[in-house]
Amino acid sequence: MLFRSRKKVDDADPPLVVLTTENGKIEIIPDEGKIVLSITAAETKDYNWTEAVYDLELVIIDNITEIVTRLIEGRVTAFKEVTR
Repeated sequence: MLFRSRKKVDDADPPLVVLTTENGKIEIIPDEGKIVLSITAAETKDYNWTEAVYDLELVIIDNITEIVTRLIEGRVTAFKEVTR
């Protein structure tokens, strides 16, 4: 059984931001009950959007069956250079 997580910001095509366990942007820490999302300052500095929607899905793959559970969803606002 494989546990995987993915997060997508907005319904844009292509998506504005994609975080997955495959691209190293999401880390699942089962012993601590945590899912850690990582985006660097270098990645966010070029964002040209201010508002979007997001969801975080947990994908469980058992043999050939894929079970997708949406853990959270909502709106996100990006502010340019808040901390200097």
